Amino acid sequence: MKEERTAPGQAVRDAQHKRVEEKPPRDAFRRGKRGEVQSPSWEERVLSARLFAGLDPDAVRRFVLPCGHLKTYRRGEMVYIKQDRVERLEILLSGRVHLLHIFESGAQSIISVLQAGDTLGLELIFTSSRVAPYYAQAQEETVSFSLPRSVFGEQSPLPVLLRCFLMERILKMVSHDNIRKEYRLAILSQNGLRDRIWTYLSMQADKRGSDTVIIPFSREEMASFLCVNRSALSHELSLMRRDGILDFKRNKFVLFRGKTGYFH
Repeated sequence: MKEERTAPGQAVRDAQHKRVEEKPPRDAFRRGKRGEVQSPSWEERVLSARLFAGLDPDAVRRFVLPCGHLKTYRRGEMVYIKQDRVERLEILLSGRVHLLHIFESGAQSIISVLQAGDTLGLELIFTSSRVAPYYAQAQEETVSFSLPRSVFGEQSPLPVLLRCFLMERILKMVSHDNIRKEYRLAILSQNGLRDRIWTYLSMQADKRGSDTVIIPFSREEMASFLCVNRSALSHELSLMRRDGILDFKRNKFVLFRGKTGYFH
């Protein structure tokens, strides 16, 4: 019998659900007797994932899809937990996954948010240990296309040229992810709560080229990402609105960066 895995905190233990694996792509994407595509949306989502951007779709269909299978994770389910040995890439086709640090007290800190088109495990499957240093939890029902690391190894079933293209894509994606981590370090290096809020929102505004930004966090998730108390965050946001520094409604923020002296 498979050993049940545990994680700190009752909320995490309650989130351990049985995973649901779907049929492999060769069945899921097979054409019917009359030529109709039974599940075209999943194939299109796999092909549009960041990992396969710029690659020949026919080559991906022919060589990559038969190597993997679909997985479904329920809301709150752990894709993997800390200290898991990661042997597969999970390409998200729908849903949302948070990468988390979860502490013995039950407190959580969001490291990153992955959505449809993103790939989970890129930075892990090529390490010597392949041990996860964090938790990955589905925030809603999530479907992924799961590929074993052997697809990218020396005994890969892929043509050499296709494998080289994929490794180049992986290198670019890992590089971009490292830059995002540098941004977060810059945010967390700010001592004051207002400084953290403003640094994060300013980075989002610069990225989008607009002082109006929509962030992918609820207020509780934003507090977790910034490693601050939710009540303190809400209070400081209200003060910043009062001071004319910004305005907001739910997760939509408007920054008034022309105003001077916003730290006072």
